Amino acid sequence: MKVEVSVTEGKGVRRVLEIRVPKEEIDSEYKKATDEVRKEANIPGFRPGKAPASVIQTRFREEIARAVMENVLPAAFSEALQEARIEPIGEPEIKDVIIKRGEPMTFRALVDIKPDVDPGNYKNLKLTRTVHKVTDDEVEHGIKTMRERLAVVSEVDDRPAREGDVVMAEMTKLPGGDHVGEEESIGMSDIELNKTASLPEFVDNLVGKSIGDEVEFTVKYPEDYFEKDFANYTYKYRANIKHIREKLLPESDEEFVERYQLKDSDGNPLPVEKIPDRVREDLQEGAELNAKRDMENQAVDILTKESAFDVPESILGHYLSSLTEDYKERFPSLTEDELRDKLKPMAEKFVRWMFIRGAIVEKEKITVEDEDLNEYREKLMKNTGMSKEDVERYIRAEERINKLKDQIIEEKVMNLIIENAEIEDKEEESEEEQSEEKKSIIITPEGK
Repeated sequence: MKVEVSVTEGKGVRRVLEIRVPKEEIDSEYKKATDEVRKEANIPGFRPGKAPASVIQTRFREEIARAVMENVLPAAFSEALQEARIEPIGEPEIKDVIIKRGEPMTFRALVDIKPDVDPGNYKNLKLTRTVHKVTDDEVEHGIKTMRERLAVVSEVDDRPAREGDVVMAEMTKLPGGDHVGEEESIGMSDIELNKTASLPEFVDNLVGKSIGDEVEFTVKYPEDYFEKDFANYTYKYRANIKHIREKLLPESDEEFVERYQLKDSDGNPLPVEKIPDRVREDLQEGAELNAKRDMENQAVDILTKESAFDVPESILGHYLSSLTEDYKERFPSLTEDELRDKLKPMAEKFVRWMFIRGAIVEKEKITVEDEDLNEYREKLMKNTGMSKEDVERYIRAEERINKLKDQIIEEKVMNLIIENAEIEDKEEESEEEQSEEKKSIIITPEGK
């Protein structure tokens, strides 16, 4: 298909293509579309397929124009890209399409091209590593957490709720505090009466209450609350208690070892007296992994802030839309535009890092080899107990193999950056500042 194209530079890596398809091409496509419609058209007074073209074009003007556009536009756009020698990234934006029989077709295509990315001084970054030594209290907390994961929940109806129970209550948000308006039903909520899992106000006001009791109380959410939409806000609630459930922990250490499938170096069940050592090792591994993740975040922050290339709007817009959709439930009080504004810096940082990472991969010739995939398979079998066949099905399902390859590339790039960085170790400041994530247990019970 013959086309005429002119290109102008837009902002950053944006290119605007003005595309013109000659009248002769459009007339030819109109004839083809008219003939196709005529084959199926049922018009009174004419045998099927015998109605004059002028009648067909009058009665099916919009259908024919749509068919011509659907046939011509993709081909014209592709031809225009070749003539202009442009390799676009992201989705094009097609605008101002004008198509009429007997006239040239014109339209504009807004595309982005790949930015010229300098990955920066990624081999000489200055990073800080937080050094954390697992304490006896953390080991005790870890064992307790593991035991609670094995708990069997039993309904209780002959006593009030006490600490450690799980209360199911019908919750209502009441006027007052930072809630302006009428009562708002929240629905049924499971509330663990444990101050390490729930805010103190919930525990203090629900302990001692029985099924059928109704209680009103006010909750002041801390400034660093994980749900940012609640952080630093004060809300008043009414709780109507519907169920009380008690956690029954494993009766013996042997059951604990069996349920978690804990093994020693010879593959035998782990001796009970070795449980604290295993938990300590696991917690230390988790602390070191968190320290590494923190250094990775530092590296991304530094490299994205120092980069100067223009982020393609088409890529950014697509990712921002996806991110906004994912976060809607977490920020129900924000409009979509407000949420997009809130998430845009995060989205731009991610997209910017993807281009920087790509430049590093290209420069260092980083690839994913079969041995990388085999190593992942072995780790998955070891950590989950899955069979080789199950692991293979898991990896191949839903194109997970592509996500796995991307994960391996990310890990290789991060390892390269950290191995070549200037790292300063610092001791963790205090136990209170440790996150729950640093206290998490990696091993999980069978079937969990």
